[in-house]
Amino acid sequence: MKFTKILALVLCFLLVCSPALAQNESEKMKEVLTTAKTILTVPEEYNEFSYRSRTDTDGSVYWTFNWSGEKKGNVDATLSEDGFLSSYYAWIYTDSYDDTLANYTHDEAREIAKEFIKKVNPELYPSLREVTPDGENRNSRTAYFVFREYHEDIPAFSTTVSVTVDKNHGIVRNYNGARKNEYTKSVTAELTEEEAKALYLRDIGIQLEYRMYYDYQEKIYNVFPVYYIKDTSGSSIHAITGEVIEPYFPESYLFGKLTNAPMADATLKEEAAAGRVQFTPEELDALANVGEVYSQEDALTIATEKISALKDYTLRSASLQRDYHDETKLLWYFELQKENSYSYANVQMNAKTGQLLGFSIPQSEGENKNFTKESAKKIAEDFLKAEASDVFGFTEYTEETQSYVPLAKEDSLPQSYYFTYRRMENAIPVNANRLTVRVDANTRQVTSYSRSFTEGLTFPDISTCMSEEEILEIMDEAMEFTLVYLPTEDGENSLAYTFLNPNSQMFDPYTGKILSYDGTVAEDAFLPEYTDIKGHWAEEMILTLLDNGYYISENEFRPDDAITKKEFLKLFQMIGNDSEEQINELIASIEEIEKESADANGILTKQMLSRYFVYRMGYQKVAAMDHIFRYPFLDVARADKAFLGDIALVAGMGIFRGSPDGNFYPQKELTRAEAVSAIYHYLQSSK
Repeated sequence: MKFTKILALVLCFLLVCSPALAQNESEKMKEVLTTAKTILTVPEEYNEFSYRSRTDTDGSVYWTFNWSGEKKGNVDATLSEDGFLSSYYAWIYTDSYDDTLANYTHDEAREIAKEFIKKVNPELYPSLREVTPDGENRNSRTAYFVFREYHEDIPAFSTTVSVTVDKNHGIVRNYNGARKNEYTKSVTAELTEEEAKALYLRDIGIQLEYRMYYDYQEKIYNVFPVYYIKDTSGSSIHAITGEVIEPYFPESYLFGKLTNAPMADATLKEEAAAGRVQFTPEELDALANVGEVYSQEDALTIATEKISALKDYTLRSASLQRDYHDETKLLWYFELQKENSYSYANVQMNAKTGQLLGFSIPQSEGENKNFTKESAKKIAEDFLKAEASDVFGFTEYTEETQSYVPLAKEDSLPQSYYFTYRRMENAIPVNANRLTVRVDANTRQVTSYSRSFTEGLTFPDISTCMSEEEILEIMDEAMEFTLVYLPTEDGENSLAYTFLNPNSQMFDPYTGKILSYDGTVAEDAFLPEYTDIKGHWAEEMILTLLDNGYYISENEFRPDDAITKKEFLKLFQMIGNDSEEQINELIASIEEIEKESADANGILTKQMLSRYFVYRMGYQKVAAMDHIFRYPFLDVARADKAFLGDIALVAGMGIFRGSPDGNFYPQKELTRAEAVSAIYHYLQSSK
């Protein structure tokens, strides 16, 4: 009876107070929405409205508002409870994204970005300086800008604002904001930059390691050494004490550091299936009859003998797969299920040798009863000495931070331990080649194992590589090692030395040049400042195209030089860093010839360029109906009959104009300036 009275009182309280609670939420939302409507412009035709709220890990409340209109566009804005705009997105509906020139220049877009920041973040705006990287993704549709906070001429490590402006409509497309930092006191660095660099090398470090790139056409690995910075999260050297300090971002503390974590519970099925060929039942029968591989039953028996826990599991599926990188290697993959449960296990095995390549079984639900990491490590190493005896001696134990740290009781021991052993060659690690093991702290058994060791590799000599001190100076130029204000857990902005723009770029240890993913030298990402176009008849068109992202990455444009097919395709962005073979394949497709006849370095003629534009527009079939076109110039006899439709089409669109004498001169070799003129008029005709 007493319980019933208490329940009744609680219900009365809720009935009385709920309207007040709802009213409080409504008032908070109204305040935030009022701020949003004050600092943002929402078109009246966006008559659909929705909202949501979230509470962040630090207790901050954010409201997200969305306005939209059918076939009009939408605006999405997220603001904190105190009216701070953290992010903004706007999109205007369009039927297509055809090639065209922008209505606003890059400089005009920059002013639009600045005015937007000034309006939505007036407190931070005076402290911002533009730091947009040279060679940013400039194009005819959008312009991207980055601004960083500075205090007393020293940059704030993490306080950046980015803005993307729609150059066709003159509006801000994307915005990511940041709050102004509080600087309670002035401090002066006691360490010099050179002293800080020495400490950075000693206590944080850079890494020399081998990387690999698999050439799918040649079916070979390219192995190359690289230098890179070990930490891209902002680990820094305190400018006064010389100690290593970490940046503090309270809204993301649950996620830990983003590092090369062990595979842990990721299913081996995904890893095994990616990029590998599945056999048909008929092919499986043929392979089994050949006797080159273990049968399904024998392979599963071997796996069960090596992993005793599998005795409680029954087979759900089995597949025999060819390793895509090594066609001589066949792999068995098994998926198993524990009887009367939803527990699944996975096993991967070399089908020819019976060698265990990986497995994963679920963790037990018991607690860690004083089972230490040292004891688990011994179990892991004993397992590896037995299952990976051929490669374990080439590895070195590496402490690695997990990318996700599960919540646990304070002072409790972990339920499992992870160990990584990286492959070492010439005393440096080989990227993506490792052994990983997970040991269950309750059962004290290995519950996950992965072997990634690429065979048949040749490792280049590293005896002539630059020293760490030498490469650090080159990294300084690329990523700017400098004095910064670093946010720390005590709420202060500590003065520290670190890389202002830390990233995972790879540096050639012989030359110091930045490398691409495949080991080739990366192209310099810079916007040219042409020194040889002043006063040229094509100057304005060349600069307009540059502003729209069409340019040649050289400081001399050489407008009167003949243009090659490869140069035109690159200028018009029909190719990126494609190989000569890939470029020739494209040229052969455009020109409708055999690939062996294509020449990337061949000079373009006017009639051939007409076909390039027709290909770009997808009008090949129309141009082929040359009987429906009238050649619009006097020198029809000079043009190859196969190009009459192409020439008539592009001339009709205003892309090409005839000479004052009424001729087209279809066989004339094009200069770079003439190619720019054609691209310019093509883009203008598309508006």
